[in-house]
Amino acid sequence: MKLASITLLLTLLLAGISSGEESLNLARVGSLQSWRGESVVVNDNYAFVAAGPNGLRILDVENPAMTYEASYLRLPGIASGITLGEDVAYVATGWGGISKVDLADMEHPLEVSYYNELNGSAVCVGVSGSRIYAGYAADGVVVLEDRGEEGLVAVAHFEQGNAIAAIAVEGDLLAVTGPQIGTTLYRIDEDAEPSPIGEIEESFVDVKILATRLVGCTANSIKCFVISDPSAPSLASAFSPVNLPSDIAFSSDGRQLLAACRDGWRLFSLSQNGGLELLFNVQPENMMRGVAFSGRTALLLPGAGMDLYNVADPHNSEQVGMACSMGGVLGIEKVGDYAVGIGGVMSVIDVSYPSRPVLLSTTPLPGSADPLKFIDNLVYVPCEDLRIYDISNPRAPALLGTIQPLAGMNYRDVDVEGGLAALINQDNLFVVDVADPHHMRLLGHEPTANNMFFINVDFVGDLIYAASNSGTFVFDASDPRYINRIGLLDGTSNGSFDVHVDGSIAYVSGGPYYQNSSCLQIIDVADPRNSVLLGSCELPAAPRSITKMGDWIYVADNWAGIQAIDVSDPERPYRVGFWTEEYDNYYGVAAFDRFVIGADRYKGLSIFENSFAPDVASAESAPLPTETTLSSFPNPFNATTSINYTLQQPGRFAIDVVDIRGRFVARLDEGFRSAGSYNLLWNADKAASGTYRIVLNSGAENRSMPVVLIK
Repeated sequence: MKLASITLLLTLLLAGISSGEESLNLARVGSLQSWRGESVVVNDNYAFVAAGPNGLRILDVENPAMTYEASYLRLPGIASGITLGEDVAYVATGWGGISKVDLADMEHPLEVSYYNELNGSAVCVGVSGSRIYAGYAADGVVVLEDRGEEGLVAVAHFEQGNAIAAIAVEGDLLAVTGPQIGTTLYRIDEDAEPSPIGEIEESFVDVKILATRLVGCTANSIKCFVISDPSAPSLASAFSPVNLPSDIAFSSDGRQLLAACRDGWRLFSLSQNGGLELLFNVQPENMMRGVAFSGRTALLLPGAGMDLYNVADPHNSEQVGMACSMGGVLGIEKVGDYAVGIGGVMSVIDVSYPSRPVLLSTTPLPGSADPLKFIDNLVYVPCEDLRIYDISNPRAPALLGTIQPLAGMNYRDVDVEGGLAALINQDNLFVVDVADPHHMRLLGHEPTANNMFFINVDFVGDLIYAASNSGTFVFDASDPRYINRIGLLDGTSNGSFDVHVDGSIAYVSGGPYYQNSSCLQIIDVADPRNSVLLGSCELPAAPRSITKMGDWIYVADNWAGIQAIDVSDPERPYRVGFWTEEYDNYYGVAAFDRFVIGADRYKGLSIFENSFAPDVASAESAPLPTETTLSSFPNPFNATTSINYTLQQPGRFAIDVVDIRGRFVARLDEGFRSAGSYNLLWNADKAASGTYRIVLNSGAENRSMPVVLIK
């Protein structure tokens, strides 16, 4: 690629790294982000979760065992309550007020209006027809009317100055409860303010109505009232003690009741006359915050994500699925259809459909884990010890064995070659015999030099490459009992973060440790004692991990997201893609075909598609194009458009932009290309609105097409 093209790409890249979401040639196609839900409602095959600062999460629960997050929407404020209307959701978002979200396209929810004229915190919400009832933490209930394009308009305000804990709407009945006001039943009318018709002296944490039954939960009990005459509610039954129930939900047939409690969840049978009978009591480690039914599946919101239980047999409920509960991820690797991520837990994820990653299991780990090694069905995890799991059954990983060469410090990384593992903590390099995972044994040990600490390791043949704050060192482990340092990779003496060796080439992310200066270095290690730096590419901030797929190196960066580097020419690597968004903190990265998995320390994982990269699995068998073509999308466009072109024959080419009179505007790319399909991006920020032509010159065949820029 010529200098002009590289300059254009670097200009685009450097301009793109800013706050918010920015990307070039990497598009996020799927995610499995961790969040804590506050409340959940269900409609058809979807669950809608108000997830605090993480907004609205929409999950496909049609197959509970393969639950996945279909989409999500960031909202202002803290999402705590949610209710559904016709193709819309109304979400109580604390100081953000009430948001109306259009759900016509479930994969692309859109906030279309909001109400935020009342100072205070909206904590709960209900709907009846075109009227929305918003409960505020310290200022009563606001009645809103949904007037379509005009937005949400306040038409009434009652119980002003009082704290509202929960509201429930059923038909023409509204129940409002709060700590100072007890519980009041109102008759609601589209054309008038709600009018009180009945009272219950007690206040509840949550309240629900179904037909002629009202159920409320206090700090230590669940009570059911018959409200066939709403003016005279009568207590039918009560169940106690219950440890701080916070949310309740009816089954669709009204015969069962779920309760989320501080010490787990409860399943009750509920008779037509209001009788409660405990059927099932689950006490996991996490407090449950919200509950809902989806058919005969119980949806539960623990400390993170969602757990799904089959309650068809109420006396023998079993967990059948989970979603978004793995927490932050520091390391990630993929083999076959599965990716394994580690942080505070080990998570096994089905990524056979990159746009719909499915969490299959989570396994607690002792201490914090960072990188890992995944080979066949075995996962090697460095944490407070080295432990090996068999994930032949990905929903129930089996621990095979552990070893702790030295106590008192977390291990940082592991790599496996044959039946041996290279294991590092900050101060030591170990070689461990892992041929029998049930009976591992330490073979060799090499401490670091003064003021040096290991960060990552790669084990290739008889050689161990260890990245450290002092550079990447090479160790000879041909006799694993006696590990000998034989070299320092050329150009790495300022420090290294990670190393990946492929054949006779080493790829090292490095630079002065703890400084905002780093690069990718490509080094010839055919003679590891006398390595030669071939080329380098500047990286924007703080790289943590690297991986290679085809001609691409992908970098996980603490501050600058995921970076894509073309290394097809080792002497001239260049950065051609990235993804970054505000507050991301990527630690791990894995790649397969044209997809990249980024592991975020706080948010979970995201899957990106590299629009530049071919499908590695099918590249060799892909047929050559039968003609030269040129297209762009979107067209018309605002600021940027992606240009796709195919070359029927190898040879020199150039892609230019000309105006409607044929005057030269810009050269987007030029050079020599093999026959095949390619893609590039035109950033037209500095061009005026109007019609332009993209012109492809490729030897005997030329193509051109109009594009329309609208600003």
